[in-house]
Amino acid sequence: MDAQNPQDKLKALLADGRISLGSQLPPDAPAVRKRPIIPVEEAVPGVAMQFGGASCWFLRRSLRAIWPEAEQIVNHYRWSVFGPGQALDTQNVSQVLTGLITTDPRQVVYLDIESCGFAGTTVFLIGWGYYDGQGDFIVEQALARDYAEEAGVIAAVADKLRDAKIITTYNGKRFDMPTICERGIVHRTPVPVPPVHIDLLDHARRKWKKVFPNCKLQTLEMMLCRRCRKGDIPGSQIPTVYHDFVRTGDARKLTMVIHHNLLDVVTLAEVAAHIIAGTAYGD
Repeated sequence: MDAQNPQDKLKALLADGRISLGSQLPPDAPAVRKRPIIPVEEAVPGVAMQFGGASCWFLRRSLRAIWPEAEQIVNHYRWSVFGPGQALDTQNVSQVLTGLITTDPRQVVYLDIESCGFAGTTVFLIGWGYYDGQGDFIVEQALARDYAEEAGVIAAVADKLRDAKIITTYNGKRFDMPTICERGIVHRTPVPVPPVHIDLLDHARRKWKKVFPNCKLQTLEMMLCRRCRKGDIPGSQIPTVYHDFVRTGDARKLTMVIHHNLLDVVTLAEVAAHIIAGTAYGD
């Protein structure tokens, strides 16, 4: 049998649909344009700082400079804590809160942490706030740009707590402070514990447990501060966002975590003022 002519063979294959002409091939899919990575140094205003020989990304912001409601928040705190709004002589307010009145406001620290999960895991962000004694609330945050910088974050908060007389937290006696001290041991950085620790969760439960649906910090924020967060990142997603940031270097979503932490710190101070003022729901 004669060998089939190559040209005839090609025509036969084309006719059977077993091969295609170049013009019959589907067009290439358009190239996916990758979004540029935004490093934390561009996404979040701050400076690289050294604490105890370890570095971290450090943010310091005045509430008046970044928040339209700052005037109202600061004035309510001053009225409640240092002015006629004090209700500490009533039996409804624990006397342990008297320290908030008698102590230099610069030595009263409102603190909140963000970690990679349960106790014993990396603490990558610690925020704290205090009144500067001149009519403003200052929020400072120490951020680990990678897992190694946790040492700098712990050293930064240790530096702040060294001169503090009172630390105020929300569930901090059970979680925040034990976690910070434990991570301090890991990094060989002793963390000073202020003489007085006011855990506002305990006071909130005594005062509002039967009034509010629950005593979560954001519930108190909504009921007392009349503020509802929009677009806030759920706490359950925070560890994943941080791990993704460390892996990719893209800080876009991390900015939401930093803002979440800032709001928690500010709300802590507001809730303290409401407790001192003897606020009842609906006031």
